[in-house]
Amino acid sequence: MYDITNYVPPEIARKLSGILGVHMWRLMADSDGRSGRSTSENLYFALESDREEVGIAYWRLQPMPGCGGICISSSAEVHPAYRRMGLGTVLNRLRVYLASKLGYGCILCTSIESNIAQNRILEKNGWKVKARFINPKTGNTVHISVKNLYKLRKE
Repeated sequence: MYDITNYVPPEIARKLSGILGVHMWRLMADSDGRSGRSTSENLYFALESDREEVGIAYWRLQPMPGCGGICISSSAEVHPAYRRMGLGTVLNRLRVYLASKLGYGCILCTSIESNIAQNRILEKNGWKVKARFINPKTGNTVHISVKNLYKLRKE
């Protein structure tokens, strides 16, 4: 994993430091670190603590197969010890920023209907639910949400 903390925009870094403590966190990135596959297009991110040996949050950004302009955000998770601190909103802004800087025009993610916190974060940050369906494997109602990154890329 590579330390990319210096690439975090200052306004997001200040918010993370306000929640976690100044210089108490770092952002790491790797090519699909969980699976061990080496590919430059599937990026795995980890927000880590300098105080503890527990990961604070994880997520992955990857291109949609057959359409390199759409980014899929998946496996987003905040460690239970760090939930309800405002990290979800800050990390959502960070992953959207990173997807934009990687050149994507649109970002897509899924969430289950019962994940009220995640769905509120997405709605609050301008994501639009484009479809809902029932996952036949789990019985969960799944939301497919999309955010247009074109405006971000113009800034």
